Amino acid sequence: MKRFTFLLILVVLIGGFSCHNDKKANTQKPEEFVSEKYGFAVKFARKPTKQESIVPTNIGDVKAVAFGDDQGTEAYIVYVNIYPQDYANQVNASQSIKTQVMETAKNLKLNVIEEKENNYENYPSYYVYGQDPETKLYAQIQGIATGNKVYVIAALAQGDNAENVLNTKGNEFLNSFRLLK
Repeated sequence: MKRFTFLLILVVLIGGFSCHNDKKANTQKPEEFVSEKYGFAVKFARKPTKQESIVPTNIGDVKAVAFGDDQGTEAYIVYVNIYPQDYANQVNASQSIKTQVMETAKNLKLNVIEEKENNYENYPSYYVYGQDPETKLYAQIQGIATGNKVYVIAALAQGDNAENVLNTKGNEFLNSFRLLK
């Protein structure tokens, strides 16, 4: 049931990005975007769009928020899911974040090239890099579990140059993410 909850939240949020922003690749130098309310900062090339919903689940209402910049053949997204504290206290955070990141990769139909479990500022974290050879989609996905908040930071690129885009702009995006103290 945990997987279903996450998938439902992911579908609600991903759907909103297909019709936002002008979808032109941006060559601007990224600037730091700060969300005090959701406790993070990251560098976006331009001001991200925001999608927000409350998703009723069997574990209680989950607040799902996504910030993203969809540039057509590139997308940079930060998802924040806020779970009920009672639920967060009962789950294994390391396993939960791994499941969420791997489910995201599965939904994107990625062949996983690299995956690793690590810690981000003493919080459980999981990273996946993969590709869908059929659509030429490459993605980097980093998940971080911090108490009742789960952050999923994703960089996606599609096309003949997608791997190079992720190796530069994708890495820069993921590496620019930071939790606020």
